[in-house]
Amino acid sequence: MVAAAGGSEGLRPIVACVLLAGVIVAVFAAILLSAQTTLYRRVPLEKPPEALAERARDILKSAGYSEEPVDTAIGLL
Repeated sequence: MVAAAGGSEGLRPIVACVLLAGVIVAVFAAILLSAQTTLYRRVPLEKPPEALAERARDILKSAGYSEEPVDTAIGLL
């Protein structure tokens, strides 16, 4: 059965190398251009992050969560 299977199929090595190089270039381009394409880096916030965190704590207290948080994380990423 193995002998009757015929030749192997797949991409020619040069085509595979060109495709791999294209993927690598696309990944590096996405990394380099990500600073210009993310909205939060282009639009300034009206309030500083500390004021937004305080507002979030106020909303949590008004929703019934009166205990202080055990841990916090502030950031956009």
